[in-house]
Amino acid sequence: MPRLTIEELQKIKEKHEEILRKGGYRAKVTVHMGTCGIAAGARDVMTALMEEITDAKVEDVIVTTSGCAGRCSREPMATVEIGNNPPVKYCDLNAEKIREIFKEHIIGGRPLEKYILPARITIDDLQMIKEKHKAVFTLREGGQRAKVTVHMGTCGIAAGARDVMTVLMEEIANAKVEDVIVTTSGCAGLCAREPMATVEIVGNPPIKYCDLNAEKIIEIFKEHIIGGNPVEKYALVVGSETTY
Repeated sequence: MPRLTIEELQKIKEKHEEILRKGGYRAKVTVHMGTCGIAAGARDVMTALMEEITDAKVEDVIVTTSGCAGRCSREPMATVEIGNNPPVKYCDLNAEKIREIFKEHIIGGRPLEKYILPARITIDDLQMIKEKHKAVFTLREGGQRAKVTVHMGTCGIAAGARDVMTVLMEEIANAKVEDVIVTTSGCAGLCAREPMATVEIVGNPPIKYCDLNAEKIIEIFKEHIIGGNPVEKYALVVGSETTY
């Protein structure tokens, strides 16, 4: 089927908006079109989806758009809602994947688990981690030598910050160090470089590390936090912030 023109896409959009107002649709697909989604290719995803709907001549499926879904590193994203079933959010999409989702889920009724966005960490999850390593979070007045802030905004969590934090806390607990504390913060402002962590050692400028994983944070713990030698190959920036 030839690629839809902008005018054809606009007509389909207007038709779907009218159906949305009147009700009567079986399924709704929301393509998240924030700036992060568009930059990642959301327009191509939406075009491919609307081509599939037009080609299949289905009249009970509508497409809408929204802004950022809050998981920038997993864009393009789309949410599929069918009848009384819970909505399913898909991530890391492209034209090929959305066509498969259309055939298998929207038409066939079978959600594609391989493309579904993993559940985000909850407040309860964070509390359980804190309780597991309670001593690490005990702030002894004037007693900390080093502080590590793991940036756990939605983008960081989606990129693996939870694993980074858990491994770091296990290293601290196993090493039985009592002068290193771990805290969390929101997005560090560089979603594409998450997971990120900032290491602050008294008397030295803070160092922000990026593109982390379990192996890297273990190396940073041993070399920098314990050994005092910053690991330059993982460093994003030195200085610019401190809590001391």
